[in-house]
Amino acid sequence: MQLFIEQLLNGATTGSIYAMVALGLALVHGIIRILHVAHAAVYTIGAYVGLLFFNLTGSLLLAVLGSMAVCSLVGVSIERFAYFPLLKYPPFVPLIASIAILLSVEELCRLIAGDGRASSSSPTSTATTSGRSLRSF
Repeated sequence: MQLFIEQLLNGATTGSIYAMVALGLALVHGIIRILHVAHAAVYTIGAYVGLLFFNLTGSLLLAVLGSMAVCSLVGVSIERFAYFPLLKYPPFVPLIASIAILLSVEELCRLIAGDGRASSSSPTSTATTSGRSLRSF
């Protein structure tokens, strides 16, 4: 039963991440009518910044808040400096800019963080309920 609950929480977490990405893409496309391929790059920046903040502070809350702040700044700057000047051109022009941003951020993250996996200590804790040990996420 414990394994089922853990897998249920893992599935809900993964599904929430997928839903967040899909809602972000739909929101950007609905507002500025641009296929925002660089959306994945913004999430990548958020993941690395969150990992950096967590490793520096040890606080999951500060890591999430810092990551949200940096992603907001990156998203606004992409819209302001890359997409807004290109809105008067055909739709494929901002799409090409979005792909260029995605590739640039991907390579920049690879150069800064390296090719290997990034890791951190787990922010989970274990609680005992009714004689059973449950991990909280």
